[in-house]
Amino acid sequence: MNFYETISILRQDTSIHGVKATTDEFKNILTNMGAIVLKHENWGLLQLAYPIKRNKRGHYIALYIQATPEAVAELERNYKIKENVIRFMTLRAKSIDSGPSIMMQSRIGAQDSPPVKHSPTPDKEIKTEETK
Repeated sequence: MNFYETISILRQDTSIHGVKATTDEFKNILTNMGAIVLKHENWGLLQLAYPIKRNKRGHYIALYIQATPEAVAELERNYKIKENVIRFMTLRAKSIDSGPSIMMQSRIGAQDSPPVKHSPTPDKEIKTEETK
């Protein structure tokens, strides 16, 4: 079995409960096909780079799985059938990190860290070739 990362974008008018139900449905499809869902992340409602099927925003869902190619093909077939899914992409990975993804790290970091103050002049003098 190979490692895969799959990201799907659901329509902006899908409720939070609908997003959870759709995610659970996809996870059930994978587990019924013998795949292992290592982790899943809901990245939330984000702005799209350009409108897709008249949607300017979308709910991003990331699934990190260990599965056979047949299970991934079945998942992608179901992505195409569901009307809530406006885009998806599946990538084969060499390994899956156990920690949060970069998207989740940036969200956690933005909430936990205090705002950074930028001073117009540096506190310490920077040594360059001319000042040495």
